[in-house]
Amino acid sequence: MSNPFGIDVSHDQYNIDWSEAASQVEFASMRATLGTHTVDGYFAENWSGAHEAGIEYVGAYHFLWNNGVDDGVEQAHNFLTQVGKVAEKGGAYDGTIAPILDYESSTKTVGPPPPPVAQAWLDTVEQATGIRPIVYCNLSTANDLGSQFADYPLWLALYRGSGVDTPPEVPPAWQWTFWQCSDKGSVPGIRTKVDINYHNGPLGTGLPAHQDPSHHDPPPSTEHTYTVRAGDSLSKIAAQFHCSLAELMHLNPQIANPNHIEIGQVLRVP
Repeated sequence: MSNPFGIDVSHDQYNIDWSEAASQVEFASMRATLGTHTVDGYFAENWSGAHEAGIEYVGAYHFLWNNGVDDGVEQAHNFLTQVGKVAEKGGAYDGTIAPILDYESSTKTVGPPPPPVAQAWLDTVEQATGIRPIVYCNLSTANDLGSQFADYPLWLALYRGSGVDTPPEVPPAWQWTFWQCSDKGSVPGIRTKVDINYHNGPLGTGLPAHQDPSHHDPPPSTEHTYTVRAGDSLSKIAAQFHCSLAELMHLNPQIANPNHIEIGQVLRVP
């Protein structure tokens, strides 16, 4: 298959020599977070390593954990906190592949979270970043979901012995954007087996193709907004933009309590 080739990684791959991996890899996604509090210990290292090695298309994913409660928003905040820490442009997310939701069984005996939990994560991340996320799942889960989430880009996990020369089958409502075709790939610079993937079409369509303002009203123009990051307070943001706390409150009437703002929240600024 001549489609662009890439990998997705996590702490399972340990220390990666990204300069070697870049000799074959055209895109990479890496796990940032899991559940409400867990951070992948290799995320920041992988993020910087892939960029420094010259891999142009890089994205981050969150493993949606089934805690048995409706915590999709809280899990989204965990993700947004970590990707915000590595965003060099001051925004909520600066990946060149859209944020990815890993939607699969949490363990061999615990299935994926209910769809409303996934939807809450998707909505929260899209509102914070202005980018429609990608849904990663296997063929069985996609079939079970039917048309749910079918208007999101699909990262399909489908392993088969027939090779990768034939594009994967997908349910009628879906179209695949990325295809994870094996979890036993070998790539220079990685000591372990690694998930290997293909992109459906030119990578130049990577990020813009995943932005869809029709799905939600977009946040205000980025020239006059600020996305709340870890450690921010309203008074700190006011000082940063050389305005008073009262002026900032006036621009953001949705804030009922000036002592309570959320990571990923988009604020109007002067």
